[in-house]
Amino acid sequence: MDWPILRCRRWCGIALVAAVLAFTGPGAFAATEVGIYAEKSFIEKSEPVQQISVAARSDEQVIVDVHIGLIAPDQTIYEYPNWNTSLTPWLSSFTLPAGFEFSATEIFNAAQLPGDLVPGVWYAAIALTEPGTLNFVAVALAPFRVVDEASNDGTVYGSVSLSRLQSNVGVNVEAGGVFVDVDGTLDDLKDAYLGNPPDIDQCVLYEIPIDISAIPDLDVNTQDAGSSLRVVKPGTVLQVPKDSDSASQGFEVYSASASTDFYQGNVVYRFEGNGGMDIGGFATSVKAPPPLTLSQPPVTGVYSHNASTPLQLMWDATAGLGEVNVSLVGSTLSTVVTIDCRFADDGKGIIPANLISQMKSILDQSSSDSPFGDLGDLGDFGDLELPPGFELPILPTQVTLSAARIAFTLFNTVAGDLNVGIASIQSGASVSVDLQ
Repeated sequence: MDWPILRCRRWCGIALVAAVLAFTGPGAFAATEVGIYAEKSFIEKSEPVQQISVAARSDEQVIVDVHIGLIAPDQTIYEYPNWNTSLTPWLSSFTLPAGFEFSATEIFNAAQLPGDLVPGVWYAAIALTEPGTLNFVAVALAPFRVVDEASNDGTVYGSVSLSRLQSNVGVNVEAGGVFVDVDGTLDDLKDAYLGNPPDIDQCVLYEIPIDISAIPDLDVNTQDAGSSLRVVKPGTVLQVPKDSDSASQGFEVYSASASTDFYQGNVVYRFEGNGGMDIGGFATSVKAPPPLTLSQPPVTGVYSHNASTPLQLMWDATAGLGEVNVSLVGSTLSTVVTIDCRFADDGKGIIPANLISQMKSILDQSSSDSPFGDLGDLGDFGDLELPPGFELPILPTQVTLSAARIAFTLFNTVAGDLNVGIASIQSGASVSVDLQ
């Protein structure tokens, strides 16, 4: 009898994912938490880098075994640092002192795993267990998909979601879904949709020029997944039908609004669909992150900020050691500028002043340029003279700040219709910012 294999079946696979979804941390070790972060949501099989970072905290002193590693699509567990499959911990009988805090730190590159990262859904995993046992003290998973680019001529992409958004007009809870057949590769989708996010506690600025004359026809076909989807939480079912306005334009898009109390943090929601003409039936579950309340900047109206200074962010850190995704987005007719940040969910973050001032400079310059070239003779307006002493006001550059906790999983239909399926739940806040 291969005892390590039997133990592995207890530790990994579907049973492990279900345990993590249900895990809320009660009992003697409630004050001990861990987090794990995968750099990218999915990577190509040939891509050399997928950085994995971990974090931990403990209010009380505990002694634990520390397991860190990867769970393969076939449910095999490979444990860092020697990639053993016998569940040998990285650190044995390790003491976490009271008041211990370990901020998100890069530990290993998933591509270091001997052999290929085979296509499929992988999980980066961290587990603290009672010494010499597999009794969980704290556990966290981060899914990512490995794809074989050469095997795909097009991409069938599915997205189902539940969101809670705090803004100056109140709190809105909405659910949605869309399935599309894109005439492009998974690499195109990665670059256009998922991109390459920044590391934990870092921000990156992206400038995306808009050339109106060069915008090609986008060959995207939405897919029928049935008359309605469902979002289920214990005791309540939210029907998510096709959106009538989208349907009138020939698009199959699913959407529904819900009462604010439909969203509850730390509750497992199930996304379901019976299937339709194009997309088969599916069911997948995601645990909702706690509601995020942004306190700085305040979500009460337009917030004025000096672009030459850092933008301080503060929120309630009730999600423990997850992450908060922050974006600052502005646009003109000729360009889109975004600052994307990832912060450990410790209640605070800073968007650097140099990126904000760079954003304002780009947007201000773009606003003064016409995306349509020379507009020609302006007629009588060309001789317009302003009254003595009158100056045109300098208008602030307005951008949108968004912050969100996002939990997601990757899924497919029973029929295997999707190249990429993402089910996500996010709780966030949005505020308009005037850059002075």
